[in-house]
Amino acid sequence: DRPIVGAEPPPGRSLTVYRATGVTAPPPVTAMRVSTGRARRGAVEVQGFERVAGPDQIGVWHTGHPRWYSASMGGDIRDDGMIVEYARAGDRGDDRRAGRVRARLALHLRTRCYLIEQNEFADAVVFHHGRRHPGFVDVSLRPLPDDGDPTGAAAPTGPVGSRLRFVPEWYEGTDDEVPGLLVRWSEEAVGPAADPAVPVGGAFLITVDASGGPVVRFADEQTYQHLTVLS
Repeated sequence: DRPIVGAEPPPGRSLTVYRATGVTAPPPVTAMRVSTGRARRGAVEVQGFERVAGPDQIGVWHTGHPRWYSASMGGDIRDDGMIVEYARAGDRGDDRRAGRVRARLALHLRTRCYLIEQNEFADAVVFHHGRRHPGFVDVSLRPLPDDGDPTGAAAPTGPVGSRLRFVPEWYEGTDDEVPGLLVRWSEEAVGPAADPAVPVGGAFLITVDASGGPVVRFADEQTYQHLTVLS
């Protein structure tokens, strides 16, 4: 009774839905690599990540059924992207014309179905808590150049005042929530001139909907105050 989008069965096979009540071996965050950029005339250093992926296989079961199944990532790939924008008031000591501290990042998500080979005619897509169990492939969050900042030879070479860091970790979910990627973020001062008046930090959760499309949910007031996600 739910659409299955982005999954094409091989010729001669069909797709069904397996509604798992439990999943083993939650995907780890693997192969993370930090990338670095600058924001607001170079005063803020931004650290993102790339190559975040889950495992090729997971174990699933349904309450009341004695058999466990092994589900593998399917061959279908869905590409999605968003822009994550961070903003806060200017640092103490800045000229009033400096405006807000602002950083823009490109969030790239590639997802796949987890499939169970049930027989020679059909595969089953794993649903968990009413949604597709997320199969993340090569997730990245990379800084984008600020339109107002010079680049190349004209790029700033001054000292970095603070570091804006985004770090992903796997969220196992609860009895009512599907698992996903929890991205923790924080801004840490590395120079007295750019010390934020109040420590800044929070988290947001990336999951998928029934069709495999991304869903982003802010986890705290600081994130609501400082981050914006644009589709």
